[in-house]
Amino acid sequence: MPAAIRTGTAKLIGTRAMALTDITTAAGGQVRIGGETWTARPYDEGLSIPAGEWVDVLAIDGATAVVHPTTIPGT
Repeated sequence: MPAAIRTGTAKLIGTRAMALTDITTAAGGQVRIGGETWTARPYDEGLSIPAGEWVDVLAIDGATAVVHPTTIPGT
């Protein structure tokens, strides 16, 4: 059985993106995925991701990327 081909927004899940703005649950933010700018929100409520941080795309919710930092500060 051939491997499933991910297309559309599904192919973005698991990719790395750059936070263009601070990303918070209340205000959201923006990330650059490939060459495109997407709205974003953190996966964990209450988490604040600073601009310039690399994030992993965990899900796409409509036109919003749900992201989490690739590294957790202090670890």
